[in-house]
Amino acid sequence: MRYRRVTRQFVSLRPLPETDLLSEQLNHILVGPTRWRPPADVYETHDAITVNVDLAGVDEEDLEMQLYQDALVVEGVRRPKASAEDAQYHLAEIRHGRFRLGIRLPARVDQDAIEGRYDRGLLMITLPKTTTTVQAATASRAGTEDASR
Repeated sequence: MRYRRVTRQFVSLRPLPETDLLSEQLNHILVGPTRWRPPADVYETHDAITVNVDLAGVDEEDLEMQLYQDALVVEGVRRPKASAEDAQYHLAEIRHGRFRLGIRLPARVDQDAIEGRYDRGLLMITLPKTTTTVQAATASRAGTEDASR
């Protein structure tokens, strides 16, 4: 697994959602399989943002993470498993090939304290918030509690 920090903001140019499916289908027919997006859970606690990405069947060496100022990008490749030459598929739902997942971060994170591990096909990344972000959230919560009394 490779990790790289990028010191600029993340920019994603994506078409409108309704054109996504049509574009993907046309690309698949004309060019072949394109990048796919793995399922993920992203949640935030008082002091960290946690990202869990389902990457069953992906080798750790085929993963790369890039941390921007405001986003995390996970990309890599899932290689197809060999099957018999005369195999006839009746169902083929597992996506193979290159994938990319871009996640906007809801708060500033401490780029030097990020932890990640890959266990049995699940990539788990913990992004601790910066101390100023945690202090601002604590002050905001304290102000809300005082106002409600």
